[in-house]
Amino acid sequence: MARTRKALPKIETESIADKARRAVRDHVLAGELKPGTQLVEGQLAEQLGVSRAPVREALLKLESEGLVESVPNKGTFVADISEEDLWEIYTVRAALEGVAMRLAAREMDGDQLGALAQIVERMEQAARDGDAERVSKIDLEFHEAVWALSGNRRLYRLLASMTAQIRMFLALNVKVYEDLLDNCLEHVALLGVLRSGDSERAEQLMVKHISEAGESSIHYLRDQKRLSGSRGRQTQTTVDEA
Repeated sequence: MARTRKALPKIETESIADKARRAVRDHVLAGELKPGTQLVEGQLAEQLGVSRAPVREALLKLESEGLVESVPNKGTFVADISEEDLWEIYTVRAALEGVAMRLAAREMDGDQLGALAQIVERMEQAARDGDAERVSKIDLEFHEAVWALSGNRRLYRLLASMTAQIRMFLALNVKVYEDLLDNCLEHVALLGVLRSGDSERAEQLMVKHISEAGESSIHYLRDQKRLSGSRGRQTQTTVDEA
């Protein structure tokens, strides 16, 4: 009797709506679509070469991530960054990442510490190159690694659910530093306390790091809005094809 072959698993492909979401999301997070920019379904569909249905689905997903907002009778816009938004996200981050740091400090081994050290080294190189965008991306990579090393899956999922907004706020945060290396030095200190294995001190230092970053970002945003005044809604900016 011939042996029945086990069926191979189907390969999942990215849907058109997911490609549209990724295209718009990348432009928002890169700062190419500014807060307040109106996102018109028809124009986005034409630029991306798709129908309006996947664009509508993409915008709904982006709204759930907090990157866009729908205003009744007006349309959909790239979400503005308010002082309240910053305060809420950084308050939650400080609490959750403090716990993640404490748990990670208890469990980390030499290989994991070495991997974190390499992330910090790449961040320092990006800072020396004056590449603020790369510093921001590597900054989040460091924090995501700590979340994972906590070993707490639910904690990781909670933090990961805020990743899009964290990325947006990190891009703002790096502008606070006159010298990008100052941001790197803070991560060097975080790495050092992880090496020490002092879990209580590790938690305290992470809470301080996140809280101070939030306060600095709020002050920076306040100063920028005071300088620029109310700019109102902007017209839509071109989005590359998905």
